[in-house]
Amino acid sequence: MKCDFSTHHRMSVATDVVVLTTDNKPLNNKRKVAEKGLQILLVKRDEEPYNGCWALPAGFVNFDEPLLECAKRKLREKVGLDDIYLEQLYSYGDDVNRDIRGRVISIGYIALAPKEKILLNSERASKEAEWFWIESSTSEWEVDMLSFISVLDSSLKITSLAFDHRMIIADALNRIKNKIMYTDVGFHLVNELFTVKELQTVYELMLGRQVQAFRRVLNDKIVETEHWTDGKAHRPARLFKQR
Repeated sequence: MKCDFSTHHRMSVATDVVVLTTDNKPLNNKRKVAEKGLQILLVKRDEEPYNGCWALPAGFVNFDEPLLECAKRKLREKVGLDDIYLEQLYSYGDDVNRDIRGRVISIGYIALAPKEKILLNSERASKEAEWFWIESSTSEWEVDMLSFISVLDSSLKITSLAFDHRMIIADALNRIKNKIMYTDVGFHLVNELFTVKELQTVYELMLGRQVQAFRRVLNDKIVETEHWTDGKAHRPARLFKQR
């Protein structure tokens, strides 16, 4: 007996992408070592619902389109971003009213890259995109504790986003936090050549705590190279690469 699709309610499928990177926080004293912070890419919606609100790069999946290709396409179309690591997060649809336009199931994705490799193409982008610092009032990535501060305008601080995107971000941060010590996911946030300190900073930002004896913990995953930092501002440091 064939299934009659006409007897089922129709629904839409979308992808929401959490684009994360790290960068140096503003520093007045050039003699000090810059502190790293975690950044997320948000877009400003220009249509209802949530017109004028900040949101994740997102969009609907075409009928004949694989989910991953939709996530890649939306990054290209909305923020002009290409060639970035992506992994699937969760599906979101338990709240049947998460989108007032109709029943929408969303597939969350995480995108990671060092800031130097993320080249936003404003000419190709269809949305206003901006980097925000991620702040949390606790060491945990709890959804109600997250806030986002504009990199360009520090007076712009937001605590609410369109749809359930704040929850998706919290899930993405906790996914990375929970797997960073037993996978290689943290390496996607540093360049091919990196210092131990740079890699350690990524781990500690995601974990929300210090990692004792970091070099020993990661010793089987990294290897020394013959290269060093230029040492213009600070003492030269050995560069490593992933083993």
